[in-house]
Amino acid sequence: MTTSAPRILQESLRGQSAKQPGIYLLRSAIRSPYGSIRLSCLRALLQNLHSFEYSLHLDAIKELVAILIEVEECPADFHNYRQRAQILRRVKFTSFEKIFSDTTNNIQELGNGSNLAMLVFDWLLAQFYERFTLYWPLLVEPIESYARGIGFDGFWNCFEQALDLCWKIIAEIKKDKPENENSDIDKNFSSSSLQQLPPDYNAFRLQLLRLLLKLPINIIKPEKRTNFLSPKLLCLYREEFVQIDEYLNYDSEMTEENNCGKMNNDLRTLNFHIHKSEAVSPLKAMLSLFGNFNNPREIYKEQEIKGIYYELLLVNEPEVQRLALGCLYSYKYNWLTPYRASLERLLNEKFFREQLVLFGVDSQQTDAISCEQHGRTVGKNSSNTILLLDEHRKDFIPILLRILYGSLHTHVPQRGKAKRIAIFRFLANCLSDELELFLQLMFGPICSFFENGFTKTDISISKTLKCLYDKKSQVQSVSLNKLKSILGSLTDIFILLGPSLNDFQTNFLFNILLLSGHIILLRDQMLSENNAVDEEIMPLVRQLKNLRLLFMETIIKFLQAFESRIISVTALETFFKEILSPLINAKGRIVAVDLSSQRESLILLPSSLIKMFCFWIKIRRYQPLLNVPLSIKLTENLQSNVTILTPFSLLCDQLLIFNKEFVNKIKYVHVEIVQACCFLLNSYDDQICIRDEKDFSLSLPQAEIQLDKIETIYEISKIPFGVGLILAKSNVNKILQHLSHFINGEHLKNEKIIIAHLPPIYFEFINKLSSFIHDPEFGKLFANTLLQYITNKNGKVLRRQSVDKIHNLLSTFARLSVHMENPLIAIRLIGPLFSILNRRQSREHLVGICSSLCGNKQMMQGALNLLKLIESLESWDVRRISEPDADRRCEALLCLHDMYEFDSDKLLVDGAYEFLPLFAHSHAHAIINSSDISLRGNAANCFRQLIIFASKQQNTSQNSYSFNSCQFLHSHLIPLVIRGIQAGNDEKMEPVRQEFFQCLIQLMRSFPLDTHLMTLREISGDYADTTDLNGVIKDLIYLFHYLDQEMDFFECALHIQTHKRKQAFHLLAKRLNNEEVLFYYTN
Repeated sequence: MTTSAPRILQESLRGQSAKQPGIYLLRSAIRSPYGSIRLSCLRALLQNLHSFEYSLHLDAIKELVAILIEVEECPADFHNYRQRAQILRRVKFTSFEKIFSDTTNNIQELGNGSNLAMLVFDWLLAQFYERFTLYWPLLVEPIESYARGIGFDGFWNCFEQALDLCWKIIAEIKKDKPENENSDIDKNFSSSSLQQLPPDYNAFRLQLLRLLLKLPINIIKPEKRTNFLSPKLLCLYREEFVQIDEYLNYDSEMTEENNCGKMNNDLRTLNFHIHKSEAVSPLKAMLSLFGNFNNPREIYKEQEIKGIYYELLLVNEPEVQRLALGCLYSYKYNWLTPYRASLERLLNEKFFREQLVLFGVDSQQTDAISCEQHGRTVGKNSSNTILLLDEHRKDFIPILLRILYGSLHTHVPQRGKAKRIAIFRFLANCLSDELELFLQLMFGPICSFFENGFTKTDISISKTLKCLYDKKSQVQSVSLNKLKSILGSLTDIFILLGPSLNDFQTNFLFNILLLSGHIILLRDQMLSENNAVDEEIMPLVRQLKNLRLLFMETIIKFLQAFESRIISVTALETFFKEILSPLINAKGRIVAVDLSSQRESLILLPSSLIKMFCFWIKIRRYQPLLNVPLSIKLTENLQSNVTILTPFSLLCDQLLIFNKEFVNKIKYVHVEIVQACCFLLNSYDDQICIRDEKDFSLSLPQAEIQLDKIETIYEISKIPFGVGLILAKSNVNKILQHLSHFINGEHLKNEKIIIAHLPPIYFEFINKLSSFIHDPEFGKLFANTLLQYITNKNGKVLRRQSVDKIHNLLSTFARLSVHMENPLIAIRLIGPLFSILNRRQSREHLVGICSSLCGNKQMMQGALNLLKLIESLESWDVRRISEPDADRRCEALLCLHDMYEFDSDKLLVDGAYEFLPLFAHSHAHAIINSSDISLRGNAANCFRQLIIFASKQQNTSQNSYSFNSCQFLHSHLIPLVIRGIQAGNDEKMEPVRQEFFQCLIQLMRSFPLDTHLMTLREISGDYADTTDLNGVIKDLIYLFHYLDQEMDFFECALHIQTHKRKQAFHLLAKRLNNEEVLFYYTN
């Protein structure tokens, strides 16, 4: 403490004018937030009392000052605060009442007794600056005694000065002003307070306001001092609790009608600072104080204070809402008081949803009990439902909606989503005007940007968005978190409240959505214009990107929720012109792509736009949006001319844009686009030409669709709109080039990515597209590629695919096979499929391929009869369910049997030998899967006759028919016989194995020189093999011991008698032990 303090205080107290500035300076020092200053003043006062004029109470005054010094010297900590409180009790007003009651000017420097009492009261109030919470409650008792003693005027004189000083310091702290500029004493004694903790002015203010609640109301009478308290409440609310955008200026006006309060004011743009307890706690204290007033209509600035009550109902803090509602209760409205208990339960989080459903706002439910008497039913009925009376609804619903708005934004740890759903379900039963009020409450801040005001029937959204360019400072002040909250609220309203909205409210919400999106784009544009360091703006860049994604998702949800509602064409045109085109120009990346032997510039769209365009495709009403012309710049030069493109053309461009490192990989975005295009091809039944006066799409501008040089299956000039988009010349070329990139095998020479990795939707799309386009080049390209895939590894790759994918592949190939240059190759390659595909639908597709090949111009005439035989071999009985036509199949088998045996030349001319693998696999499938004994027997006989036929043909090098019997044997006959023998081990498959064993015997007999059958021939007992001296085969005799069946292993092993089978295996074991037979395999 400085030594000059007593001197300064002494000079201040002595030699003053009659206006007593000395006592004023002393009171300022006593009210100081620093204890060291207060203690220095008290010591200086005690030291200089002997120099004051004579007084009868001078000793008592010295005793009082000494007690105050003793209190200041006792530390306010955990160990000493009780002792300090005991000393403080000695300073009660009654202990020194003689001094304080003396109204004579007994001490000139200090004034009369009343002034001295007020000096002590100032000191008591300053004790709240001590930063020890346990000490504060102990101050109430002595403060109450002085409040009773000094009276109403004295109390408020001291209280107002203390609160004003604290409020001024808090305001200066916020403005970064030195807090020691408030008093002359603080200037002189600032150095003495450096060693203390800084005062907590917010806590001091809070304790003073709570003190008004603890003191008897009949003593302090706060309702008579609202000329002081009301401005404080307004200042606390407007400057600390709520932040109002500076560029907005709204005036709240309150009107009284029929003794009922009614809000008739423009909605303020509020941003509550709930997280700041230094503003919330004092506000709660003042609301509690104002809620106890008996005549709130007579308070100072009643209209503005009442407006605050209504605005505080919007706060996402239940306690603040409860206190604000308590202030409205003090008005004793007859439309509010009956529902007090219900509203109190509504503000309790535990009973919120339970109580909300009890409010009967449905007009039909209210009319059902309108016959009940007002006295018995007001507020509730026998079923505990809170039914609103008609005369109360107009004033009560705004209160209830404000409470629900605050509850909607209140954070709850559990079941928050269920709470939001309950609120929106309640709102769905409200009237249209009430819903409009809730929308104004929710979106009031952003509606300030509308040029004509959001309460008009016609909102000029186009003019509003254009004017935003001149309000960049205002746009910059909009919080991104607020925009995120608006988009989230719009999503909830679309999903949960959509059916309850009228057309004006629907378009109002759409305009709010467009305004939010345009603000996001402007913020992004302003950020790009700012030359900031990348590291500094990266968090903001990510936040804006997430907002753009959320905006596009919200657009999709809006269109999805209001698919059948009237949407303003002006708003849609504004969306294309002011949002969509600028977004593509700003965020689309220009990529150079080789297209039709030319280098062209395409735009890589953001994923959110691709998703939105694909959504438009899925709903017929929005498909015309895909053909709306857009002005896009395809170069980075700002002075370059714009190009007119459509959303669908941009969508097709994405199929041609690939990153180099992923050139051969399918991306999810490509699959999504192809799936959307496939959906368009399914819309050929839609009649887009039907006029609908309510359909907004017919009023939008449409780009011309060019269909020249495209052969369609339609002979009429008008085709469905969606199909027309696909078949447009510029679009179909891009789609085909994308498909050929992944399906054509030429670019996969050095890659292991095969067509098997393509998603099924690609083949489904090709299947549908092939029905619309009869282009030979298209058919040739895709037919050859699909043939390679479906016959890869003899169909094993195809067999592993899903059933739908198999059917799409086969049906697509059947439609495109008419364009193949060499159809006989297809016959040869699809042969193995007839033995591995068992489902009826799959086999019908195989037959469809054969039927389609009949229409191929390159097919030989001699092969047409064989194609018809294939249809007979796979025919089904139309009179029965899932049963083959056995008669027709047997007839075809007998025809083939005769052809194998007698007309073999017919199978060797005009490429007919290409059908032999197909017939072999068809016979094997019939033997294995046929349950008809006659059909299985005929198929087996025909298969064995085919073996004999193949064995009679010479090698490829020695005949002119190009039929290689050896290759046919190893590629088809032997694998089929092995597969038949391994068909199964159950008794039902025993006849099948018997038939294939007979076929195996026939193979050994028909191909005796084949190395693969040599061991089996030795097992069978054939030892004779005669050759000439030069090693050339001269003769080979079939020695299967026809005369001695006992020596033939296979004849005995397949015998019906068990002992014959045992004998065959015993003989084989004996020969193996004697090494007469050796098993070996030659690759």
